[in-house]
Amino acid sequence: MIPWDGPWPDNAWLVTSVENQEMADERIPLLLAVTGAPLLGLSVEPLLGLVDFTRFDLSRIGWALVGGESGSRARPMHPQWARDAIAQFAETGVPAWFKQHGTWGPADWTVPRLDGEPLPEYKARAAKTAATHLYAVDADADCHRRVPVEQPAWSRDPTSPLAPGTALIRRWGKARAGHLLDGREIQQLPPAAYQTPEGKAA
Repeated sequence: MIPWDGPWPDNAWLVTSVENQEMADERIPLLLAVTGAPLLGLSVEPLLGLVDFTRFDLSRIGWALVGGESGSRARPMHPQWARDAIAQFAETGVPAWFKQHGTWGPADWTVPRLDGEPLPEYKARAAKTAATHLYAVDADADCHRRVPVEQPAWSRDPTSPLAPGTALIRRWGKARAGHLLDGREIQQLPPAAYQTPEGKAA
Protein backbone atom coordinates (compact mmCIF):
# COMPACT_ATOMS: atom_id res chain seq x y z
CA MET A 1 0.00 0.00 0.00
CA ILE A 2 3.03 2.33 0.11
CA PRO A 3 2.51 4.62 -2.92
CA TRP A 4 6.19 5.31 -3.66
CA ASP A 5 9.47 3.60 -4.42
CA GLY A 6 12.90 4.24 -2.99
CA PRO A 7 13.57 6.17 0.22
CA TRP A 8 10.66 7.00 2.47
CA PRO A 9 9.91 10.59 3.52
CA ASP A 10 11.46 11.38 6.91
CA ASN A 11 8.02 11.93 8.44
CA ALA A 12 6.49 8.64 7.26
CA TRP A 13 6.55 6.51 10.41
CA LEU A 14 5.24 2.97 10.17
CA VAL A 15 3.29 1.82 13.24
CA THR A 16 1.35 -1.41 13.74
CA SER A 17 -1.26 -2.32 16.37
CA VAL A 18 -0.39 -5.13 18.80
CA GLU A 19 -3.24 -5.33 21.28
CA ASN A 20 -2.47 -8.82 22.60
CA GLN A 21 0.05 -11.65 22.27
CA GLU A 22 -1.60 -13.16 19.22
CA MET A 23 -1.41 -9.90 17.28
CA ALA A 24 2.13 -9.22 18.50
CA ASP A 25 3.29 -12.62 17.26
CA GLU A 26 1.64 -12.00 13.88
CA ARG A 27 2.41 -8.36 13.22
CA ILE A 28 5.77 -7.54 14.81
CA PRO A 29 7.74 -9.90 12.51
CA LEU A 30 5.99 -8.31 9.52
CA LEU A 31 6.84 -4.84 10.81
CA LEU A 32 10.48 -5.75 11.35
CA ALA A 33 10.67 -7.09 7.79
CA VAL A 34 10.02 -3.60 6.42
CA THR A 35 13.06 -1.66 5.28
CA GLY A 36 13.30 2.00 4.42
CA ALA A 37 10.82 3.43 6.94
CA PRO A 38 12.54 6.09 9.08
CA LEU A 39 10.79 4.85 12.23
CA LEU A 40 9.02 1.64 13.19
CA GLY A 41 6.55 1.80 16.05
CA LEU A 42 4.08 -0.23 18.08
CA SER A 43 0.58 0.89 18.98
CA VAL A 44 -0.08 -1.24 22.04
CA GLU A 45 -3.69 -0.16 22.27
CA PRO A 46 -6.22 -1.08 23.15
CA LEU A 47 -4.05 -3.26 25.37
CA LEU A 48 -6.12 -6.38 26.04
CA GLY A 49 -3.73 -8.66 27.91
CA LEU A 50 -0.16 -9.32 28.95
CA VAL A 51 2.24 -9.27 26.01
CA ASP A 52 5.74 -10.76 26.05
CA PHE A 53 7.86 -8.49 23.87
CA THR A 54 11.13 -10.22 24.85
CA ARG A 55 10.66 -12.79 22.09
CA PHE A 56 11.29 -10.05 19.50
CA ASP A 57 14.32 -7.97 18.59
CA LEU A 58 13.12 -4.48 19.48
CA SER A 59 16.36 -2.73 18.53
CA ARG A 60 14.68 -1.27 15.42
CA ILE A 61 11.52 -0.17 17.22
CA GLY A 62 11.63 3.57 17.69
CA TRP A 63 8.45 4.25 19.67
CA ALA A 64 5.63 2.50 21.52
CA LEU A 65 2.19 3.83 22.44
CA VAL A 66 0.32 2.08 25.26
CA GLY A 67 -3.31 2.60 26.22
CA GLY A 68 -6.69 1.16 27.12
CA GLU A 69 -9.94 0.93 25.18
CA SER A 70 -12.61 3.62 24.93
CA GLY A 71 -16.26 3.54 23.97
CA SER A 72 -19.56 2.15 25.16
CA ARG A 73 -18.40 -1.48 24.80
CA ALA A 74 -14.85 -0.94 26.03
CA ARG A 75 -13.04 -3.74 27.79
CA PRO A 76 -10.95 -2.73 30.81
CA MET A 77 -7.16 -2.61 30.69
CA HIS A 78 -5.57 -4.14 33.77
CA PRO A 79 -2.91 -1.70 35.02
CA GLN A 80 -0.40 -4.53 35.31
CA TRP A 81 -0.58 -5.12 31.57
CA ALA A 82 0.52 -1.53 30.98
CA ARG A 83 3.18 -1.63 33.71
CA ASP A 84 4.62 -4.80 32.25
CA ALA A 85 4.69 -3.48 28.68
CA ILE A 86 6.31 -0.19 29.63
CA ALA A 87 8.91 -1.96 31.78
CA GLN A 88 9.87 -4.16 28.83
CA PHE A 89 10.24 -1.12 26.58
CA ALA A 90 12.37 0.62 29.19
CA GLU A 91 14.67 -2.40 29.42
CA THR A 92 15.21 -2.38 25.65
CA GLY A 93 15.50 1.39 25.27
CA VAL A 94 12.24 1.92 23.38
CA PRO A 95 10.61 5.30 24.21
CA ALA A 96 7.08 4.72 25.48
CA TRP A 97 4.03 6.95 25.79
CA PHE A 98 1.17 5.95 28.07
CA LYS A 99 -1.81 7.44 26.31
CA GLN A 100 -4.81 6.65 28.55
CA HIS A 101 -6.56 4.09 30.72
CA GLY A 102 -9.63 4.24 28.50
CA THR A 103 -13.24 4.06 29.60
CA TRP A 104 -12.38 1.94 32.65
CA GLY A 105 -9.75 3.02 35.14
CA PRO A 106 -8.33 2.32 38.60
CA ALA A 107 -10.36 3.22 41.69
CA ASP A 108 -9.94 3.00 45.46
CA TRP A 109 -11.43 0.18 47.50
CA THR A 110 -12.58 2.46 50.31
CA VAL A 111 -13.23 6.19 50.55
CA PRO A 112 -12.44 7.81 53.92
CA ARG A 113 -15.15 9.89 55.51
CA LEU A 114 -14.26 13.54 55.95
CA ASP A 115 -14.40 15.16 59.38
CA GLY A 116 -17.92 16.40 60.02
CA GLU A 117 -19.24 15.03 56.73
CA PRO A 118 -22.92 14.04 57.03
CA LEU A 119 -23.51 10.36 56.44
CA PRO A 120 -25.80 10.80 53.40
CA GLU A 121 -23.24 13.04 51.70
CA TYR A 122 -20.43 10.61 52.50
CA LYS A 123 -22.36 7.67 51.09
CA ALA A 124 -23.12 9.56 47.89
CA ARG A 125 -19.49 10.62 47.46
CA ALA A 126 -18.17 7.14 48.18
CA ALA A 127 -20.60 5.60 45.70
CA LYS A 128 -19.34 7.95 42.98
CA THR A 129 -15.62 7.35 43.54
CA ALA A 130 -14.98 3.86 44.93
CA ALA A 131 -14.30 0.79 42.83
CA THR A 132 -17.36 -0.93 41.42
CA HIS A 133 -15.67 -4.04 39.97
CA LEU A 134 -12.77 -6.41 40.46
CA TYR A 135 -10.67 -7.32 37.44
CA ALA A 136 -8.22 -10.22 37.34
CA VAL A 137 -4.83 -9.97 35.67
CA ASP A 138 -5.81 -12.94 33.47
CA ALA A 139 -9.29 -11.59 32.66
CA ASP A 140 -8.45 -11.64 28.97
CA ALA A 141 -8.63 -15.43 29.13
CA ASP A 142 -12.12 -15.20 30.65
CA CYS A 143 -13.84 -12.94 28.10
CA HIS A 144 -12.72 -9.88 30.10
CA ARG A 145 -15.12 -10.77 32.88
CA ARG A 146 -15.58 -8.08 35.51
CA VAL A 147 -16.73 -9.08 39.00
CA PRO A 148 -19.09 -6.56 40.64
CA VAL A 149 -18.19 -5.50 44.18
CA GLU A 150 -21.08 -6.49 46.42
CA GLN A 151 -20.39 -4.39 49.52
CA PRO A 152 -21.52 -0.75 49.49
CA ALA A 153 -18.59 1.62 49.06
CA TRP A 154 -19.07 3.14 52.54
CA SER A 155 -19.09 -0.15 54.44
CA ARG A 156 -16.06 -1.96 53.05
CA ASP A 157 -13.34 -3.22 55.34
CA PRO A 158 -10.15 -1.36 54.31
CA THR A 159 -8.09 -4.37 55.38
CA SER A 160 -10.00 -6.84 53.19
CA PRO A 161 -7.49 -8.93 51.26
CA LEU A 162 -7.86 -9.19 47.50
CA ALA A 163 -6.85 -12.10 45.33
CA PRO A 164 -3.34 -11.67 43.91
CA GLY A 165 -3.35 -9.81 40.62
CA THR A 166 -6.77 -8.27 41.21
CA ALA A 167 -7.30 -4.67 40.08
CA LEU A 168 -9.96 -2.34 41.45
CA ILE A 169 -11.74 -0.52 38.63
CA ARG A 170 -14.80 1.51 37.75
CA ARG A 171 -16.26 2.96 34.58
CA TRP A 172 -15.06 6.54 34.82
CA GLY A 173 -15.20 7.53 31.16
CA LYS A 174 -12.03 8.29 29.23
CA ALA A 175 -11.54 11.84 30.49
CA ARG A 176 -11.86 10.99 34.20
CA ALA A 177 -9.91 7.75 33.98
CA GLY A 178 -7.04 9.88 32.78
CA HIS A 179 -3.55 9.25 31.45
CA LEU A 180 -1.54 8.71 34.63
CA LEU A 181 -0.18 5.24 35.35
CA ASP A 182 0.31 4.78 39.09
CA GLY A 183 0.29 8.55 39.39
CA ARG A 184 3.02 9.00 36.77
CA GLU A 185 2.88 10.73 33.43
CA ILE A 186 4.77 8.69 30.85
CA GLN A 187 5.22 10.65 27.63
CA GLN A 188 8.50 9.69 26.01
CA LEU A 189 9.15 10.57 22.38
CA PRO A 190 11.70 9.19 19.91
CA PRO A 191 14.57 11.45 18.76
CA ALA A 192 12.90 11.65 15.34
CA ALA A 193 10.06 13.65 16.89
CA TYR A 194 12.45 16.52 17.52
CA GLN A 195 13.67 16.79 13.94
CA THR A 196 12.61 19.63 11.66
CA PRO A 197 11.69 18.91 8.01
CA GLU A 198 15.27 19.83 7.11
CA GLY A 199 16.56 17.11 9.42
CA LYS A 200 17.94 19.47 12.05
CA ALA A 201 17.20 19.12 15.72
CA ALA A 202 14.37 21.40 16.83
